[in-house]
Amino acid sequence: MPRRRIKTRWGWLFVSLVLMALAVFFLYPTVQNLTESESAVAAAPPSSTTAAPEPKPTPVRAVELPMAQPIRTVARAMVPPKPIREVAPMAADSIRTRIDDEIPVYVTMRIGTNGSVVGAQAARASDGIQAYLVQRSLEAVRQWKFRPARLGPDPVPSKWTVRFRFDKAGVDWN
Repeated sequence: MPRRRIKTRWGWLFVSLVLMALAVFFLYPTVQNLTESESAVAAAPPSSTTAAPEPKPTPVRAVELPMAQPIRTVARAMVPPKPIREVAPMAADSIRTRIDDEIPVYVTMRIGTNGSVVGAQAARASDGIQAYLVQRSLEAVRQWKFRPARLGPDPVPSKWTVRFRFDKAGVDWN
């Protein structure tokens, strides 16, 4: 019985090594072509004389997917949104006098490609004063304007979270 178990282990080891070798064989040319094509384009010196065109290299595999575009997309820089108009939430004096300690309110805004706030949400309030402050905060952030986030030269939708801190003196945010 132990002899059969040993043969089975060696069999599985052999099968796994064969599968790994096949994976390396089939996947390596694709990875190599991607890295060579990007470096060949970057390292190719401009030709000053007109010569006969060089023959195109033959592909290693018959079927290749065009992977150059997604690689360039990943390399583009993401610029976050920047607020250009901020509106402070206003709390009534009767509410501010009832605030004993600082009350934080976190609001997450969804910003469209034109820089306007297309949606806002906040965490559920635990009491009446906090619910009032959350409502005032949501009304205020809907009036904010942003320079939209950019992915390369293109504006893209994004999210922005702001923390309002209410106390007896007023409100502050960051």
